[in-house]
Amino acid sequence: MDNHKTGTYISLMRRERNMTQKELAEKIGVTDKAVSRWETGRGFPDISVLKPLAEVLGVTIAELINGEPSVYEAVAEQADSALLETISYFKSMTRKTTSLLLLAAGVCLAALPLILTGRNMLYLPILGICAAAAGIAVLFAKRPFPVFQKPLSSKAARLISLAFLAAAVFLELLPCGVVMIFADGPEKTFQATASYFDLLPFGYGNFFPLITAVLTAVDILGVLASILWRERLPRLKDAVYLCCILTLVCSAVPVLFGITFVGAAVSASLAAAAVFQAAANRKV
Repeated sequence: MDNHKTGTYISLMRRERNMTQKELAEKIGVTDKAVSRWETGRGFPDISVLKPLAEVLGVTIAELINGEPSVYEAVAEQADSALLETISYFKSMTRKTTSLLLLAAGVCLAALPLILTGRNMLYLPILGICAAAAGIAVLFAKRPFPVFQKPLSSKAARLISLAFLAAAVFLELLPCGVVMIFADGPEKTFQATASYFDLLPFGYGNFFPLITAVLTAVDILGVLASILWRERLPRLKDAVYLCCILTLVCSAVPVLFGITFVGAAVSASLAAAAVFQAAANRKV
């Protein structure tokens, strides 16, 4: 895919139909700034707007991706080539992004004991090494994740994501997910646990468990809405995915105060929910 070639073609087709960037943007439900980015080669249309954009401009999706009109005899071949290239591009970007996130998480976890002295955090370097190893494995794996290879429908992926979010909420309600460390004296400390919905950790400055719980509830409502009103709210799927990622990040922060099996299970459930939400969006 050539962003500049596609952008030039979009600009040409728009002008042939005597449309301004704003008029084109209104017809397909985006901003005129997005259209400007496409036409200048600084961006590429999202996969969800390729079909309406092609219909408004009176061209095929293959022509949009290739950035040139197709000869009738070569339409099928160019369409196949463009489709394969697009799928390959998104798979590559997803793997690279996942790998970089895992590597960054691994480095941060391994470095935390050096920053937070005075606490027994020997398990963090182990988690960091595992995360970094997973990132390297994802980057150099010959095949992408199996979940993206199997014919999983968009609705099924969202339902699975919803199930993992429901499991996360159940775990967050348990009174042993959040660790709090109290001190009786300079060298006397003891730990207490609470649920993610408990206000006690929030009162002691550990804000992220409650934020994680609230965001998980928002994720569930968002997934339900994306299932029931997918056609009316086409952009909701992206917002839900980003919210799932934010929830996952917030769930990992309490590891600074200590980790429990329930807390680790919450993060794992949220990670799985984010993965299946990504799979649902890629199937659209």
